[in-house]
Amino acid sequence: MYVKRYAFTNARKGFSKTYVAVYEGQNQVQGYYSISVDGVALDLMPTPAGMPSKVPLLLIGRLAVDNANQNRGLGTDLLMHAFQTSMKVAEAVGIYAVAVDALNERVKHFYEKFGFTPFTDSSLHLFLPLDEIRPLFPAESNT
Repeated sequence: MYVKRYAFTNARKGFSKTYVAVYEGQNQVQGYYSISVDGVALDLMPTPAGMPSKVPLLLIGRLAVDNANQNRGLGTDLLMHAFQTSMKVAEAVGIYAVAVDALNERVKHFYEKFGFTPFTDSSLHLFLPLDEIRPLFPAESNT
């Protein structure tokens, strides 16, 4: 499992931070996501006009939900938390969008429900501009 094997080491080395969901009073991880900074070359953007040569992103490197909790809204809750985290980071540093690498077409459709669109390099490499995330949290949008 990613959390046990890699999350602590990646956090300690500064590669990513992992957030976990657990039920109160239990030790079992029900879901998690990892997040890190990233950037993509301008030519991967569908409409690159007016952007820098490297577009700054926050990457959701992994978002997973335990099989027993599939289709219960936990993935959405984790994604919303990742969006809130991205907005906090964007208050301190430049971030244009949140990006993901969908594992497969089913996962891609999950992200597309929230407005993610593909980069030009792969249909599974997706992004959602922060300007589309901010309206989801109007009380927190000060940037």
